[in-house]
Amino acid sequence: MPADKTQLGQWFSNNVKPLESRKGTLDKELVAAEEGKTVIKVSQDGKGQFKTITDALKSIPSGNKKRVILHIGPGTYKEKIVVESTKPFITFYGTPGQMPTLTYGGTAKQYGTVESGTLSILSDYFVGANIIVRNCELRTLGDDGLTFITAQARKSTKEDNGFSFVHCELTGTGTGVYLGRAWYGYSTVIFSYCNLGNIFNKEGWSDNNKKEFDKTLYFGEYMNTGPGADATGRSKLTRKLQYSEVQNYLGLGMIEGSKWILPPPKV
Repeated sequence: MPADKTQLGQWFSNNVKPLESRKGTLDKELVAAEEGKTVIKVSQDGKGQFKTITDALKSIPSGNKKRVILHIGPGTYKEKIVVESTKPFITFYGTPGQMPTLTYGGTAKQYGTVESGTLSILSDYFVGANIIVRNCELRTLGDDGLTFITAQARKSTKEDNGFSFVHCELTGTGTGVYLGRAWYGYSTVIFSYCNLGNIFNKEGWSDNNKKEFDKTLYFGEYMNTGPGADATGRSKLTRKLQYSEVQNYLGLGMIEGSKWILPPPKV
């Protein structure tokens, strides 16, 4: 991805070509699914087929093999949404300039950590475009309250996963926030070209009091800006990356994008 955020649209157009020109490289199941699209209109004003996203999802049969586009109208949808693993090829599409907001307010105390999310995608071939997911409100009590943006769960070098955040805005009203902490010994997180506000603890990263992980954690930063990007006082866990080290985290290769990413649908 380019360093200049204003060039992202052009970069995407240059690197993500339409289906017609990529049938030989895309996943075969995806190609077949895209040849028979269905559009379901979701609108809170009653002018669509459904008023809620959840009801629209229920209308899609398990084992679906064709692309189904949920064209979601503007407004705030207070729903706890789960796209089940048995329902692949689903797209959530909002109109640019009138993007819907998905929010709920589930807590880990009520639902457990994994199940507390506003939007849970368990299916393959999901696409989200022009939607806002308002998922978190971080609260801490007392002097020992800690806030971590990430806790990535890579367990070994055999696992091909990690978190890469590119061109993100990280701001807020609090202080003492960490970019991330260890979960397992090979937690991998990189922030690149991000604007980091004045909310961060100067150390930036934490091993979560697991010193045995220090040599295998991969916490990287590359060309971030803002007061939170100041390297003064950064934890020794931090890797100040060079382009040669970060380039694999800046493109589509990390997520095998050539096999499945397509331009946003035309609705």
